[in-house]
Amino acid sequence: MASRKWTVLHVCALICRLVGLCSCVPSNVTIDDADSMKPTALFRLTFLPQKTGMWSDQSESQSMLQLGNPDLERLHHGTFTASTRHSGGKRRVISIEFYGSAIQLFFTLSNLVNTYADVSLDGDEPWQIRHAASNRDAQISYKYPVLGLPGLVQAWHKLEIAVVPFGIEVNNSVIFDYAEFTWDSEKGSPSELLSSSANCVTAPSRGVIIGASAGGASAVVLLAAAATIIIVKRRRYHWLSRICGPGQPPRSESDANERTQPYPFDDIPPSTVLAPAPEPEKAQVRLEFNRDSDSLEQEIASITGSLDAVAQRALQAGLDVPQDSDTVGIAQVLGDIQEQIRKIGQQLGSQGAGTAALRRTATRSTPDHPPPDYSL
Repeated sequence: MASRKWTVLHVCALICRLVGLCSCVPSNVTIDDADSMKPTALFRLTFLPQKTGMWSDQSESQSMLQLGNPDLERLHHGTFTASTRHSGGKRRVISIEFYGSAIQLFFTLSNLVNTYADVSLDGDEPWQIRHAASNRDAQISYKYPVLGLPGLVQAWHKLEIAVVPFGIEVNNSVIFDYAEFTWDSEKGSPSELLSSSANCVTAPSRGVIIGASAGGASAVVLLAAAATIIIVKRRRYHWLSRICGPGQPPRSESDANERTQPYPFDDIPPSTVLAPAPEPEKAQVRLEFNRDSDSLEQEIASITGSLDAVAQRALQAGLDVPQDSDTVGIAQVLGDIQEQIRKIGQQLGSQGAGTAALRRTATRSTPDHPPPDYSL
């Protein structure tokens, strides 16, 4: 019995795991250098001073030559923003405001120029990024992670990348490619995201929402189907134990037929069969058997109908949304689940028919007189 209890627990743990996979998970949000003109409800990217005159990009041939002509196809979205021009003593900062719990910076490092920057988070002590020219094997390193800050409290944070001032003789080019931060919708959302209609790149689409709902409904259906099979098998186990007497239940219907025989095998003394069981007792056993079998068949029909209703409600919920390719795919999945439930019901019904056949066999196996070839 303990092993059967563990089986039920294992099934429940597996279904809970599936439901957990269907729920929301943290999302990684990418901030490209070209997103300074596209603020969203989750982040804002700002170049200070303004790009004009103080920052350069891939569209300027002089800057491309100065940096060693980086391959645009190896850059994130084929763009970069760099501090190749002399600032005249003005402070240049890349400011990233984001709502999340972790962030990572990716630069392009050229072997022809220095890359000196100080990075601070929420005004704390800055980290120093120092890459000197000619100290790397490759001429240009793309999408290089220069700094990672995990384990933050999910809230609004401000990351500032300050370019270290440089003179005319010593060039310093901070080549910003992109940043990536982590946001978990289950831990909260900024008020701007809840009240604004901004087109956030991480806002879940309608198809994702329907997929999560369909996944949850599928997990519930699978849990109910598994529980139904376990309950039916357990009831059948207990019924056969009651019919066959104490001890292990029969392994098959033929074994059950043998064990219900009132006449012994070679290892049972003949004296145990001198007085066959009276007819009223046999009728009473058959009546109890009929009641158990009918009750089991009714339970099977009830559970199968409930599962079918669950699948139809999940299917109806998926079809209430305007049809698109994702919705049609989900409806097909729910339809397959409903068909599987019907097959389970048919299999359970065949098991009920098998138990009815076993009932008839058990009834016939109780003769009123000993076999003719039996002798005391």
